[in-house]
Amino acid sequence: MADIKIALKRLAKWEGGFSNDADDPGGATKWGITEAAARRNGYKGKMAELPYDTAEHIYRKDYWDPLALDYVNDQDIANQLFQAAVNQGAGLWQHNLQRICNAVLWENPQLSLDGIIGTATLAAVEKILTDKKSKAELSMHVYLFQVRRYDEIIEKNTNLTKYRNGWLNRAKDFLYRG
Repeated sequence: MADIKIALKRLAKWEGGFSNDADDPGGATKWGITEAAARRNGYKGKMAELPYDTAEHIYRKDYWDPLALDYVNDQDIANQLFQAAVNQGAGLWQHNLQRICNAVLWENPQLSLDGIIGTATLAAVEKILTDKKSKAELSMHVYLFQVRRYDEIIEKNTNLTKYRNGWLNRAKDFLYRG
């Protein structure tokens, strides 16, 4: 089973200390947690002082658990899905994971696109993970879905173009290379 502590260590390369870039729609962040996410989870202090254990709790509640990553039997894939959810939203990635499973299992797609990561979705992920080629295909789909979403974001707000290379490098860093 995947471990969030391992995923957080990988994510730390990309999500570090305090940032408050005026061009970033996420606003003030600490450990990669936006102020909106911190407030939604009950944090009332200054963002620059957000404790790491609070950030870890938010990461688990808002990004790890919605994708049921504790039940994924591959740390690399769990890391990649976690990173995608953190950067683009867990709700989007609950649906994307189902779309990707159906695409990889195209001969026998089995999932309704309800965004619920339950036993059927986890079984599809596990089926994919039993085959190295399918695992690589799943990982590539995750990467490509991220690229598409970044491009959609930039089309809506061209001021965000300056983040594209960083976003792509981050997504590429989590790509499974078998």
